[in-house]
Amino acid sequence: MADLGRDQVVEFARYCRDHQYGYLTIVSLTLSLATGSRLSFGVDGQEICSGLVARALERAGEIFPEEPWHATPAGLAKFYGVNPPSDAG
Repeated sequence: MADLGRDQVVEFARYCRDHQYGYLTIVSLTLSLATGSRLSFGVDGQEICSGLVARALERAGEIFPEEPWHATPAGLAKFYGVNPPSDAG
């Protein structure tokens, strides 16, 4: 990642430090995963951890197949080709 992109990622993450945790986004994700629905809802200024990571990485030019604020840890791992350790149960 180029220095400019890295700086933008860090600056965005710092900007979001005071945002509240996105509990409503967690409810939306849970309903989407349980029902297969594409309906999403949340509140501006609230983030979940994986959504914050995805939104920050967009500042460096990353493009994700789903809306970044609705990203999951598993979705990010799949996007980046991360596999579980071989000793995982």
